[in-house]
Amino acid sequence: MIGSIEFQGKVQYSIAYSVLYLLWIKVFAGHFHIWLLAVFLGLGILVKFADPLTEYSKNDAWDAVANASGVISVARIISLVNQNRGVVVDH
Repeated sequence: MIGSIEFQGKVQYSIAYSVLYLLWIKVFAGHFHIWLLAVFLGLGILVKFADPLTEYSKNDAWDAVANASGVISVARIISLVNQNRGVVVDH
């Protein structure tokens, strides 16, 4: 399973959404915004469920999970870093 093309695709989705989410946080002056987390989670899920609208892609719930896991991973890491620095999360 781990060496399969499908699994590698899920890892790539997770990494891509992690990087995109991290860049968006940097754009918003490095603050963790809960609304930004919600937007990215929603976007990752919406994009995967809109895939059947194209001719070459299919709907795969595991892709949506991979997208969300990348965003959640970065959010958790940033939350832990901010907690260690004593920064209050900006809602």
